[in-house]
Formats: sequence, structure tokens, C-alpha cells
Amino acid sequence: MRGLIDCWDRLCEFVRSLFEPEPERPRRRPYKRLSFEVLEERTLLTSTLSIGDAYSSEGSAYLDLLVYRSGDPYETVSVSYQSENGTAAAGSDYTAVSGNLTFNPGVMTLPIQVPVLNDLTHEELEEFFVNLSNATGGAIIGDSKGQGTIGDNDPSPAEFSIADATVDEDFGTVQFQVSLSNPCRLSRNLCR
Repeated sequence: MRGLIDCWDRLCEFVRSLFEPEPERPRRRPYKRLSFEVLEERTLLTSTLSIGDAYSSEGSAYLDLLVYRSGDPYETVSVSYQSENGTAAAGSDYTAVSGNLTFNPGVMTLPIQVPVLNDLTHEELEEFFVNLSNATGGAIIGDSKGQGTIGDNDPSPAEFSIADATVDEDFGTVQFQVSLSNPCRLSRNLCR
């Protein structure tokens, strides 16, 4: 009950103070007015979209290139992408891709999945590219070209080597030593 009475007393004092004249305050020097003009208007945060590089072997189903967002995580932004041949060819080494990625608020990384095709041919490393373009939602593009590298999963091809031989004219026969690397890859009879 005592708390309620104190609260009532403070409320009454407040209401009385609204109707009483303010006591005179000492005069102060007037403040100087500050003025300014906007020289340049800038957005403080901007999303920057960049694509990374990736590696996968032929035996993998996909190669994932990641697109990263830095800067403003609060806006929805999007970007277009499209694959481009390098030493790897669409249709024989990978499946061409194109489309759009949309980064919703809070999303900082999205993958672009590129199907990798398997073959039975021994090859060196091959690469293709995925290019970013047409950023929307106020985003800008940082690194616009990602490189996908495809490693070979096929063993090296069989190789033959023949050693030098000397012949004695009186002997009549020459024998050469033939060596074979990777004999497991051969499926045919060598004597045919």
C-alpha cells in the first residue's frame, strides 16, 4: 500500500510541475548553427559476389564451384552464370550449365553443380570455366570467372619399349627384349 501512495504522490508532483512556471535559468551564449551539405551519397554496404575454383576427378558425379557473398547480408541479390569450354569440352568431359543463383538474406555461399562425365581415355588435367554476370539487387561482381579442373581417373596407357640388340653375323638370329608398362590395360593378344 505504501508503494501505491508513493507512486500517487510522484504522479501528482509531475502534473503540478506541468502547470508551474519554469524557474529562470542563467542566459547562455547562443549556439552557432551548423550547416553541411551532402557531397556524395554512398551506400554503406554492398554485396560483392565472387566465384571460386574447384577440382574433381572424372569418377565424381559433380564438381561444385562455390559462389561467395561478402558485404551486405541483409538484401536479396542474384547473379547469372554460364559454363565455358577450356581444354575440357561440354558434352564429352562435363555437362554445360547455365542459370541464376539467388542469395536470400543471411545466405553467404551457394554452389553451382557441374556434372562431370567419365570416359575411358587417359588424359591430362582438363579445365572449363563458369562465368558470373548480371548481378541484381545492388550487388556487384568481384571475381567473375571460376575454373573447374577435371582430373583423369584412367590408368596410363600401355607403353612398349624395345632394347637395342647386337647381332653376330655368324649366329643368324637376333633377339630383342620387349618391355611393357601397364600390362593390365591390354585386352588383346600381342601375337596377332
